[in-house]
Amino acid sequence: SNNPNNANDLGKAPEDTVWVATYQVLNYKFDGDTDEKLPGVGFELQDSTGAKIVLAYDATNNVYYPKGDNDTAADLVSGEDGTFNIKGLDAGTYKLVETAPLPGYNTCGDITIVIEATHEEDGAGTGATVEMTKAEGVDNEIENNQGSTLPGTGGIGTTVFYLGGGAMVAVAGIYLISKKRMKNTQE
Repeated sequence: SNNPNNANDLGKAPEDTVWVATYQVLNYKFDGDTDEKLPGVGFELQDSTGAKIVLAYDATNNVYYPKGDNDTAADLVSGEDGTFNIKGLDAGTYKLVETAPLPGYNTCGDITIVIEATHEEDGAGTGATVEMTKAEGVDNEIENNQGSTLPGTGGIGTTVFYLGGGAMVAVAGIYLISKKRMKNTQE
């Protein structure tokens, strides 16, 4: 509204600048045995609740970014050079999930991405600084291997069997020794 105390003030609001910081995640998919790049591997980016984030693709800059209202959705796939970079993410926690491995390759484990930053505007309002306080999973070299994956075995269950078996061997040894001593004393 107009300032009633000043006839020259016609209700102009002071100018303000909004500083927006977004972040980029760099990804490279390669064969763990040959170090060759792996194009055509499908992925999905999820938010902290596990919901899929729909992405669009910028072919000029070779990056994916969160889809806007006027953008076309694109599948997140490693390119010919094995890269699939994601730009324009807000600070937060994300998960990168491999959805379509190449034939003959194993699916890699999920990758957790955590981006935390502090933002500070200078006193004059003419600039802002961003300091990354935590950047986990923002530069990923994703190794893939061929062949079948064996199921996980072992763990605490086998330890119980080893201890039980060892105890049985010890008891049997004590029994045999005591039986032999009893036999020797009877003779």
